[in-house]
Amino acid sequence: MRATLLIAVLTLAGVLSPAARAAAMKTSTFGCKAPADAQKALYLQSKKDAAGLAAFTQAKLASGACVTLGRGLTVTTDMKKPPLTCVRLSGDLDCYWTADVLVDLNPAEPERPSRGTGRRH
Repeated sequence: MRATLLIAVLTLAGVLSPAARAAAMKTSTFGCKAPADAQKALYLQSKKDAAGLAAFTQAKLASGACVTLGRGLTVTTDMKKPPLTCVRLSGDLDCYWTADVLVDLNPAEPERPSRGTGRRH
């Protein structure tokens, strides 16, 4: 009973957080549960290490540590630690770190997500 109540309180606290804000993904990308994983992916991308990035993201997607975030996917921003922003998918308790430049904080109107829908692979 206590555990259920605690989960409910934590869920409401996250949903009603004043910092939480509706947003959308500008492009198809990925988000990771651990900020260090998102940072490593950004590092590999900045070094133009396509093979390293592909191997890294494929392993993280397969393990569930990261998810695909499709272009136009509606998310809620949770925390921000530049250059990263942590986003939550609708109805999801997990927060996924991604490059903050890929998060549209002022989406004009919701778009249909393309390919990636934020589901685990």
